[in-house]
Amino acid sequence: MTPPDTDLLRAYAQLVVRAGVNLAPGQELLVDAQLDHAPLVRAITAEAYEAGARFVDVHYNDPYVRRARAIASPDDTLGWTPPWMVERLERAAQIEAAVVGISDSSYSDVFEGVD
Repeated sequence: MTPPDTDLLRAYAQLVVRAGVNLAPGQELLVDAQLDHAPLVRAITAEAYEAGARFVDVHYNDPYVRRARAIASPDDTLGWTPPWMVERLERAAQIEAAVVGISDSSYSDVFEGVD
């Protein structure tokens, strides 16, 4: 695997933070991303703190963890979301935090063969 171009990541992070969400000094930032996007998330986090972020909260999703849940969890729990996840987003909205979601794929191949 080729390492990411750090100058390109830094430029993209600057675009996301400064123009995309227009992060204000003292504002909090929530980032939701896939594990594959860690280099970009790190660049966004660094840029956010340089822009004066109060705190950057990163949540990584792993499609293989979701697959395990889809395979083994009872059907009636698949639509359930833990209250703390809902509270995280409600609080973010309440304090007008900036939110960045990073996704490049549905990862549908991970769910191949799952009912």
